[in-house]
Amino acid sequence: MLLSKLLTLILLLLPHAALSLSPPLSRRSILLSSPLLPAAFLVPAQATAAGPRSVLVAGATGQTGRKILQRLAADPGFSVAGGVRDPAKAAKVLSESSIQVRGAMVDSVKAVDIEAVDLLRLDVVQESVEELAKSMQGVDSLVIAVGFFGKVLDEKIVAEKYLRASGLDYTIVRPGGLKATPPAGKLKIAAEDTLNEGEVSRDLVADVAVLALTQKSASNKVLEIVESTTEGVEKVTSL
Repeated sequence: MLLSKLLTLILLLLPHAALSLSPPLSRRSILLSSPLLPAAFLVPAQATAAGPRSVLVAGATGQTGRKILQRLAADPGFSVAGGVRDPAKAAKVLSESSIQVRGAMVDSVKAVDIEAVDLLRLDVVQESVEELAKSMQGVDSLVIAVGFFGKVLDEKIVAEKYLRASGLDYTIVRPGGLKATPPAGKLKIAAEDTLNEGEVSRDLVADVAVLALTQKSASNKVLEIVESTTEGVEKVTSL
């Protein structure tokens, strides 16, 4: 129910809210990432304004959202805000480093420099679309990092179709099975509906999300991403 409402409010209604802002978001303001396995990210693409690009990361305390927030906060080319339900609680969580065990995986969670980030209340359950739009006032780009499971994936497909038909310039990124460990192979990018297996580190997903903010090559494309199992690790510098 919660994720279903999240999709309804954010993925389906956000384009209208975004276009109603003053000034409105640029057409290259939204990137939707849809998974091969249950996880998803809505990330904006390139903005056109001069100076630091203002980016809002919704779901900033999540496993992947946090990594995206870290990268943006460390880049002087971005002015970044984290959209969270409880800013005070989020500030505490984000400022702490920890070791988390999830099943067979051990994840080293780094602290975020919250002095470089504005934390804003963004609650898709309690707030109306108008209130969400107000929170995004002045934002050039939006990053939404949330998880999707079960039947919600069907709604995700509907949301993708809605985005494509919205007139917004977009990029759809579909990661394979998400893993918490650092990448063990090179990033592999494939065309739409060509991958049906493979895993990818959340670090690489975050790298792709941030690169999509600045690279025109990601415009109006679907990027399915996994890690190569036969090649060594290589820093991602282009899409």
